Amino acid sequence: MDKFDEAVDEAVIQEGKFKSLATATMLGLGAMGTPDVQAEPNQNPPIVNVAQMSDTDLLATTLYKECRGESKKGQEMVLSVIINRMKRKNESVRDVVLKKKQFSCWNASHDIDRGFMIDDPQFREFRHMSAKALAGRFEPLGDWDHYYAHNTCSPDWADSLENVTVEGEHTFGKGYN
Repeated sequence: MDKFDEAVDEAVIQEGKFKSLATATMLGLGAMGTPDVQAEPNQNPPIVNVAQMSDTDLLATTLYKECRGESKKGQEMVLSVIINRMKRKNESVRDVVLKKKQFSCWNASHDIDRGFMIDDPQFREFRHMSAKALAGRFEPLGDWDHYYAHNTCSPDWADSLENVTVEGEHTFGKGYN
C-alpha cells in the first residue's frame, strides 16, 4: 500500500467522521473518529437516506449494489461508466447515480439499510476505490457510458451501443448520449 492509499484509507474514516455521523457510528467509531467501545457496531443498523451520505459512500454503495459479484475488472468497468458520465456531462456522482432509471439499485428507494454492508470487506474496498476515483486517481478502462445485466434485461437502447464489451454478467458500451 503506497502513501496515497494510506491517506485514502484515513480520508475514508475522516469523511465518515465529519460528513456522516451515521456512517461513523455504523463503522463503530465515536463522534471524534475513535473506536467507540461502548457501542456495538450494527446492533441496530440505521436506515440511511442518500441525502445523508457522502459522495464516497454514495458511489461505494452504488458499486456494492450493482456489481459486488463481479470480478475486479468488472467492478472497475462499472466504475468507469460512472466516472465517464460524470466527466462527459460535468455532473456530480450524486447527479449521475441517482438519475431516474439509470442505476437499478436506486430505482425503488433512496432509503437503504446499510448495516449489513459495513461488515463486508468488499464494501470497504468499494469505499477505497470510490475515494481514489473521486480524487482523480482512477483512469476509466474504456469509453463506455452504459451497461446492463444481459441475463436479466434487454433494454431498448442496447442495440445502439458501440464498442460493446462483455464482462461477467454485464454488457458495456458507448451510448447515444
